[in-house]
Amino acid sequence: MGWIPEEWNIVAGWLLGFVVANCALGALFRRRGRADRATIRRYLTEGIGPVAAAEQVDDQQYTARVAVCVLVADGVVEVSEEGILTAVPGAPEPSGPALRALAHCIGDRGPQGAQLYELRRGPHFEPYRTGLTQEKTGLRRFAEPGRVLSLSAALLASVGMTFQSIPTGAPVPFLPTGDVAAWIFAQLIVWALLSLLSAAWPGWLTRRWRRFNQHCRQQADAELARVPPGTLAAVRKREFEPSLPRAPRGSRTPGRTDGEGPGDGGSWADEADTHSCGSGCGGGGD
Repeated sequence: MGWIPEEWNIVAGWLLGFVVANCALGALFRRRGRADRATIRRYLTEGIGPVAAAEQVDDQQYTARVAVCVLVADGVVEVSEEGILTAVPGAPEPSGPALRALAHCIGDRGPQGAQLYELRRGPHFEPYRTGLTQEKTGLRRFAEPGRVLSLSAALLASVGMTFQSIPTGAPVPFLPTGDVAAWIFAQLIVWALLSLLSAAWPGWLTRRWRRFNQHCRQQADAELARVPPGTLAAVRKREFEPSLPRAPRGSRTPGRTDGEGPGDGGSWADEADTHSCGSGCGGGGD
């Protein structure tokens, strides 16, 4: 590289490798996102169903809430004040595999009905969850691991240039010394600077396709708005599985009540006090 000092060639080579690695990652991730962008264009043109929209933007709990509200608004399912879901006889069959399966599952329960939390884990609602899988958009939810890979490339570049330069005795750029301590200090500085550049990549848990997610959120919330607030509150009343009541603190485990053990109102210490004294308590010996 004639445009930089010769003693900087090693450092320049590793830094150039870091740049090339990031450019390659960008090209790879853009190519992988091409299919997702085509899917988004198709949904924006043809429309997206309420269940698929809810699943795209949130978890199964929100998706189940939206699915039930769609059936309630369409007159397929009715909800009691206690949050029990029952099928409406003679109601039209809903569209979409997830909603059809959900309507059949609720109808199979009969007068007993169903509760919202059962949709997520109940074995009776496995057909609904299968239909929900069929309606998924297939889009990747989170960003590519670009930041992690870029940080790895930064670490490799900083360590590589140091361990390659020290045996050759090359001086540290901008410093008139090639001392080992100086190279280690330079390695830390370079790694810190390259790490700041790597932070430009989105984090691993960053959601992708924000504009499309916002569009899906609006579609799903519109379905929730189709039912009155009181009905929505009734649907959400059984959204979480009830937990077993916990025993009060300080309560005793019931014991035997036949007068032969500590369960008769005393404790084992009382029994020990009664039966273990022998003749040594109260001056019982001669």
